[in-house]
Order: sequence, then C-alpha cells, then structure tokens
Amino acid sequence: MENKKEMSPVSINQINHVEAIKHLLQATDKSGIKPAFFGVYYDAEEKALVSSDTRRLFMFKGFDGSDYGMISGVYHVVKDKKSMMLVYQSDCNFPNYKQVIPSIEGKEVVKNIE
Repeated sequence: MENKKEMSPVSINQINHVEAIKHLLQATDKSGIKPAFFGVYYDAEEKALVSSDTRRLFMFKGFDGSDYGMISGVYHVVKDKKSMMLVYQSDCNFPNYKQVIPSIEGKEVVKNIE
C-alpha cells in the first residue's frame, strides 16, 4: 500500500462512476471552509463514496475503489466533461458518517435517489 501522503491522483473514467460522483458533489461544502466536506470520502470497508455539506449526506454504495488503487480517506474532485481525477487529501478527516444514518431494528434506512 502506498504511503498516504504520496498517493497519486486517481483517474475515474467509467461513465457510471463519473455520474455517481457528479451526484455526490451536490452535497459538498462549496465554501472551502471545511476541507473535509469539499470533496468525497471513500470508505474501503463499506465500498462506498460519501459526501456531505454538513446538512445533507449522499452515499454511493458498491464503489470498489481498490480497482483504482484507492485507500479510505477524503478526495478532492477535479473534473472535466468526460472524466474526473480524485486527489487524496492526507490532512482531512471525514467524520463518522455511520452515526447519522438512521436505522430501524438494526437495518439502515436510506433513501435511494435515481
């Protein structure tokens, strides 16, 4: 595994992944005041990308970042019309998003938006 501080940018070019990340970017902090909320968080254990603007939380499950050589952490997104680069941010800590996902009888209650 690469040293977290030396991780190379990741190029995302699968159209379904690009579209999912575009959707996730709707729930990010555009002000830049909170760097951890400026991009997306990749959770390797859950195989999920997560974003939040501190009021909303968006999640894309089933994203295996290991296909791209990604490790868990915050990534800032650099995009053009057909592809994206995810740049690892070693100095950002994303909060434990699992604490805010509601559950009923131990099962997650998540609204899927198509």
